[in-house]
Amino acid sequence: MNVVCMDGRLGKDPELRYTPTGKAVCNFTIANDLGFGDKKTTNWHRVVAWNGQAEAIGQYLGKGSRVGITGELTNRSWEDREGVKRFTTEIRARTIDFLSPKNGTGEKTFDGPPTDPLAGGPMDIPEDDIPF
Repeated sequence: MNVVCMDGRLGKDPELRYTPTGKAVCNFTIANDLGFGDKKTTNWHRVVAWNGQAEAIGQYLGKGSRVGITGELTNRSWEDREGVKRFTTEIRARTIDFLSPKNGTGEKTFDGPPTDPLAGGPMDIPEDDIPF
């Protein structure tokens, strides 16, 4: 079983991009704290979301927004421009709960989850849209 469940705050604005085939992908980092007082430490985690989730994150969340994430831990590798093989560990998001907005001048605001314009209710993101 490979399940990650955590909450945290975005460390910077999410990066929304599109693959050559048109799929939305959003990368962001979240910070969460462990311990209290002098023993408190902050851990940073890379997160990737796809398709409808990626677009919603890019539209509604910004630096400082609090989110709850459930997903799985993945490793991936790539070759950089100098030909050096690089590795990273990230959370591939399955569900993302928007726990609070980042309000303030110039920041994105959160008016609730994205809604389906035809049904008028919360937008369902089908499991089929997740490319894994």
